[in-house]
Amino acid sequence: MTYYDSDRSEEFGFGRPRPTSGLVGICIHTTESGKSATATSRTADDVVSYQVRTQSGSYNVMVGVDGKVIRENTDDWQTWSTGNKGNDILLNLCVVGNASQSRAEWLAQDKMLRSVGRVLRYWSDKYRIPLRRVTAAGLPGILGHVDTRVWGGTDHADPGPNFPYDVVIGYAKGAPTEVVKPVVNAIDAEAKVAASWLGERVTKGEIKTPDGEGRFAQFANGYVYWNPKTGAVAVPMRIFETWAGHRWEAGFLGYPVRRHTLVKGGAVQAFQGGVIYRQGDQPGFPVRGVIGDRWAKEGFETGPLGWPTSDERDNGTGGRVQDFEHGRLEWDPSGAIKVVTA
Repeated sequence: MTYYDSDRSEEFGFGRPRPTSGLVGICIHTTESGKSATATSRTADDVVSYQVRTQSGSYNVMVGVDGKVIRENTDDWQTWSTGNKGNDILLNLCVVGNASQSRAEWLAQDKMLRSVGRVLRYWSDKYRIPLRRVTAAGLPGILGHVDTRVWGGTDHADPGPNFPYDVVIGYAKGAPTEVVKPVVNAIDAEAKVAASWLGERVTKGEIKTPDGEGRFAQFANGYVYWNPKTGAVAVPMRIFETWAGHRWEAGFLGYPVRRHTLVKGGAVQAFQGGVIYRQGDQPGFPVRGVIGDRWAKEGFETGPLGWPTSDERDNGTGGRVQDFEHGRLEWDPSGAIKVVTA
């Protein structure tokens, strides 16, 4: 039994990995797709498809009026929800609705509210987040998007003054604890999904990683790595070569968290500590941290800077710099980012 009914996390290629150790709250949002009762006319799947198509935002979970819960992003993936600070430390849950709804209109959507309670209970149990209504200053706990305005990065007022926090928290307290059961033979299951490109198995059984936490198996065209925190993820050889150059899971990149994605001109794969980009037959390079965030704002590889052409390195003045096809990004310890185009 899981806390979601449908998993569409593989469709969300934007965002970046984040540590779950820093999660301190659950933030509730609304889709704001209409006014009051008319906001409920769209299904959760409709909204998720729109987000994927336009890359206009993302959450960890979307809940429909019918109570359907869709996982948009895994908990260890930074969503585009609440500005940089909130995206790093909050689990973000969105319901199909509008901040202008009355309490009576919210209470009429009991299936949705019960599903919200189920998700709250799961996250509360897993991350020890108290089931209590708080503001940003009162974390840990449960807050609304409007409460994160004090951090900057958003001016939204959802889920509105009439959202029934008391009801969903009550449902959460009465909900049974639901734990996602471990997948049996996870490496074999992942290899089956990636069979079209992964090729024949090379290793017999599974090999323990040096840290003792993970396992992996080699195939003709790549590897499958498993870790209890990230699950099993296939890594194609062209990405694996770059990852190996940064000491595999022992380096800053950590374990893979998502399957690779083919984009125009190359391939991309996310790891715990960054994202590897490899253009055609050129060497691959990881992008991460503050420079990675700024590059994302510039449009990733399709933006004016183009693909990365070097690793991130010391700029000689205490900051960091990384080269791209058409320029470079420099980070200063003061927090400033300098964009230099060729």
